Amino acid sequence: IVEDAMEAAGISAKADSYIAELSDGERQKAFLAKVLAQECPVIILDEPTAFLDVTSRMEAMVLLRRIAHTQGRTVLLSTHDLESAIQLADVLWLQEKDAPLVTGTPQELIESGRMEKFFSRGNLRFDTELKRIVAISEENSI
Repeated sequence: IVEDAMEAAGISAKADSYIAELSDGERQKAFLAKVLAQECPVIILDEPTAFLDVTSRMEAMVLLRRIAHTQGRTVLLSTHDLESAIQLADVLWLQEKDAPLVTGTPQELIESGRMEKFFSRGNLRFDTELKRIVAISEENSI
C-alpha cells in the first residue's frame, strides 16, 4: 500500500530519504502519499499543492480526482489554484465573509455569474470565456 501510494504521488525515488532532506515540493508529495496510504474514505486537504511547480501541481490535482472517481473516495480541499479547481473539481464551494455558502459545478458557477461576482474587484475580473481572473487597465488593454 505504501509503495503504491508513493508511486501515485510521484515520490518513489525518494523512498530512502529523510523528510528533512526533501525539498518543499517533495515534502508535499510525501505528505500526499501518506494520506493515500491511509486509505480513508474521506480525504480533507488544506492547500495540498502549495510549493509545487505548475506541472507537479496539476499532476497532484489529477491524481486526487482519479482517486475520488476510481476509488470512490471523497476529496475535499482548499486551494488558491483557481484554474486547476475549475478544470478538475466536480463541485466548488465559494465562501465570502458574512454571506451564504455558494456551491455548484464550475460550469454552473461560471454561467450563473457567481464566479465573476466572487472574484472580480478593482482592476481584476473573472473572464468567463478564459475561465480565469484577468487584469484590466483603465484602457481595457492589458
